[in-house]
Amino acid sequence: MMACEGPGSLTTWTRTAVRALVLGLACLVCAAPVEARSDDAARATTIARMLRFVEWDVDAPGGALTVAVVGNPALGAALREACAAMQPGGRTVSVVDVPSSRGHAIANAAVVVLGASSATLAPRLSDQGVLTVGDGDCPDNGLVLNLRHDGQRYSFSANPAVAARAGVSLSSRLLRLAHIVN
Repeated sequence: MMACEGPGSLTTWTRTAVRALVLGLACLVCAAPVEARSDDAARATTIARMLRFVEWDVDAPGGALTVAVVGNPALGAALREACAAMQPGGRTVSVVDVPSSRGHAIANAAVVVLGASSATLAPRLSDQGVLTVGDGDCPDNGLVLNLRHDGQRYSFSANPAVAARAGVSLSSRLLRLAHIVN
C-alpha cells in the first residue's frame, strides 16, 4: 500500500481517481450515441446501395429521386449523407424526414422508408407506385425491400411481385443478394 507523505498527496491521488472515474463514465455515456450513429450510417449506406439497383418504369422529372423516411430523423440524416456520397443510379436524391405516417411528403416520394410502426402503409404506397423499404422488424407483406439486422451485418428481402405492382424493376444483382418473398 502507498504511504501518504504530506497533506497534498492524498488529495492529488483522490483528484486523479475522480478524473479517471469521470473520464470512464463519459466514455460509457458517449459510446451509446456513437454506436447508434454508426448503426444508422450502416443502414443508410445499405439502403443507398440498394437504390442503385432499382429502375422505375416512369422516370422522375430531371432524374431526381425523393426519399421519405418515416419517424426516424437519425436515419434520415445518415441517408442524406450516404446518398450525397454515392448518388445512387446517378440521380440527385433528396431525403425528407416525415415525423409520422400521416405526413404529406409521403405522397410525393418515390421511395418511402418505413419502420415497424408504419409498415402497414406499405401495400397502399406500393399500389401508388412507391418503392417501399422496411427498416427493422417489419412484416414482409407489401414491402418491396425489407432491411433486417442479421448479427454484425444487414440482410434484406425483396418481393418482386410488389415491385412490379409499384412499377419498379429490381436488378438481377440485387435479387441474387436478397431473400425472395412473395
